[in-house]
Amino acid sequence: MLSFKQFNESKFSDIKPNKGEWVNIPITMFGKEQEINKELFDLIDKTYQYIGGHVNYKSPEDLPAGKDGNDVIIWYGIDVDDDPEPDAIKATKETPYGSKGVLSATDGSVEAKTRLVLRTMEKLNTPGNYAEMSGKAAHVMITRHDVPVVTSQADVEKVLGKKVKWIGPHPEGKYPEHPGWYIRSLGGEEHMKILLGKPNI
Repeated sequence: MLSFKQFNESKFSDIKPNKGEWVNIPITMFGKEQEINKELFDLIDKTYQYIGGHVNYKSPEDLPAGKDGNDVIIWYGIDVDDDPEPDAIKATKETPYGSKGVLSATDGSVEAKTRLVLRTMEKLNTPGNYAEMSGKAAHVMITRHDVPVVTSQADVEKVLGKKVKWIGPHPEGKYPEHPGWYIRSLGGEEHMKILLGKPNI
């Protein structure tokens, strides 16, 4: 016999998504005891473990709004293989300047990564969508998809709502057509980033 907890658990497959199609994940599905929190956090944990984890999502309980609980997040997921679990996810936050991408994660499979890259590229080329990026993600968007970049310090600080340590051209001479690099503190550590996409400035 199912307990009330088991009966009430929500998971990604409850959305009944079509294979290979991105779907919105309703905020009402999330909860500390919900399976969907664990499914999505597993992808986040795998994707961000090489940098010590995502700064705002350290456990399943941090979903959906982050460990500070202040962000209004919209979640999307896609299932691309035979099992019913999500294989790639994206999270965005609505701001005065548009939809800001705040998180992307996959199960590590080639198909999931490909779908995520294509989704991200499409969004960043659409007015009203933007994201801060660094490392591998920024490299892929810049070198393979030539997405727009915000190159003005004043515009970057306006969109982010905070001051940054401006660099401009990449310090190693990379990406000469994308001189929008800066450093800011996240989780007590400094990170070099770039603002990509088309925010409504």
